[in-house]
Amino acid sequence: MPLKCSPFTGVWQEPDMSQCYNTEGITQQLKNISNEDIDKENVEEVSTKLSDISKKSVYFKVEDIDLAVDIHEKMLPLISNVSANITLHNILLSINDMINTPEEILVEAEKSKRTGSRMLDILEAIPEEIPLEGQPLTIAYSNIGVGITKVEEKSFNGLFYGVLYGNKETKVKTMIYNSSYAETPQEETKDMDFISLPRSLMKHLQDEGLSTMSRISFVFMRDDKIQRNATNLRCVYWDEILGNWSGEGCKRSHNISGEKVFCSCNHLTSFAIIMDVYQTGNGPNDEILSILSNVGCGISLVCLILTIIIHVCSKNLRKLMTSKILVYLCISLAVSNLIFLVGMQEYATTKPAACKAVAALIHYFLMTSLMWMTVEVLQVCLAVDVISQTVQRSFMIRSSILAWGLPMIIVTVTLAINYTNNYIRIEQTCWLSAVPFYTALVAPMGIILIFNIFIFSIDVWYLMTLETNKPFKLETKRTRILGIVGVFVLFSAAWILAFFSFGETDEVFTLLFAIFNILQGMFVFFYYCIYMKNTRDVIFSCVHKRKEANTRGNVTYNNSSTNRERREVELAETGPYLNI
Repeated sequence: MPLKCSPFTGVWQEPDMSQCYNTEGITQQLKNISNEDIDKENVEEVSTKLSDISKKSVYFKVEDIDLAVDIHEKMLPLISNVSANITLHNILLSINDMINTPEEILVEAEKSKRTGSRMLDILEAIPEEIPLEGQPLTIAYSNIGVGITKVEEKSFNGLFYGVLYGNKETKVKTMIYNSSYAETPQEETKDMDFISLPRSLMKHLQDEGLSTMSRISFVFMRDDKIQRNATNLRCVYWDEILGNWSGEGCKRSHNISGEKVFCSCNHLTSFAIIMDVYQTGNGPNDEILSILSNVGCGISLVCLILTIIIHVCSKNLRKLMTSKILVYLCISLAVSNLIFLVGMQEYATTKPAACKAVAALIHYFLMTSLMWMTVEVLQVCLAVDVISQTVQRSFMIRSSILAWGLPMIIVTVTLAINYTNNYIRIEQTCWLSAVPFYTALVAPMGIILIFNIFIFSIDVWYLMTLETNKPFKLETKRTRILGIVGVFVLFSAAWILAFFSFGETDEVFTLLFAIFNILQGMFVFFYYCIYMKNTRDVIFSCVHKRKEANTRGNVTYNNSSTNRERREVELAETGPYLNI
């Protein structure tokens, strides 16, 4: 804010506040425009106002971005009814200036209001509304370039759309060639960012698509915010349904280091190059982790099913509260593993509805598993009389309501907020988007983990301080402590490791988390079915009874055979004797 002294009077002049912006004033101006009824009579005036306000986009807040996009959406249907080019210019210039908004604001606005997806929808819809005569039309600004051209099936030889972004001394340059990249003048296009469509494109379109296609439009965006010092590049496109970038159908064909990257996609949509800012890319252990996950989940699923069968089929075990809790826990873990194995396949991940369902189900059963793990720890307290007998009677009912009901509430709220868009596809995985991942999974998981540690400490302290005159033998005491340690390590250590596996931390934590998590079923089977004496006795008893039954059957069969042979001998001895 410059402040000058008058050369005549020596008194301070009025401050120059032309470069000072009141952010609240910007929001109020946008609200006033948004509340107006926009029609073809005033759309030019509205677009001019919005263009002027958008020049201050570096001061925009999330609310301002949402309001500005909302105004653009109201003006979009009126473009074809307005003859003046100034309206189109104002709309495109406004969007161009809005890209200058700080990156963190744009990211937050996309997460909460889907403004990024909506802006792309507007940019893609504008070329369809522009009247096109004969010649191709190109429009270029500092951040975006738009190209439109008519196409005919018989004369289509490919298309090349290139943009050369200038600097302070040069302007943006765009061009459209009726040929593919291989046939364009290399001297003119070598420094350009471009999109090239091959001549064979028409062959891959269905008859219905050919009959409706009369023009092809290009929208190119220059995004300085993602141009960071990174070496691992991926070619992706913007998936509007998921509200995120996806690499489906795109690959990096080759690149000139430090200069240019070539992307090949088998579909037409908004795509871009995403920089791996941590420069990790596809790590050397990604394939190992993938194989380990699938094999481990399969082994874990089999072990969990065996554990369920053993504890359900045995009358002695079925009556125990510990067995009921264990069965519910195994069901949750088994369903999680089954959904992961069956649901994380291409036939599910490529369909938005199926992908959201898979992600929501995994989220639910993972949360129920965590809840039943907590119930398991609490049950140990009951086993050593830390909690009164009165509580024990209603323990299972309350535990069931809490363990099955609370995760259902969390998943339902997550689905309801943001129109189910909290569950998305990330690469080839259906899972939670960033914010819900932390609020609907990591936060509850952390609370449960802290609670488990607290209860675990109480259990260990109580068992370690048991008086010698208590009816607990030393061996029983050790077994109880081992049980608590087993529960804590098997169920909680994996989630402790998960907290260290985020961000740039060592991938060793990620590998350990995967191993602990996917092999939980195996640990459950060996601990609760092989190590625990009461379960082991039941298994041995069943095996022993089966052997006895088989032995008894063999003895009966042998006795009956002997008697039959004896009767046959007697009949032979007493029967008629014939001499021929």
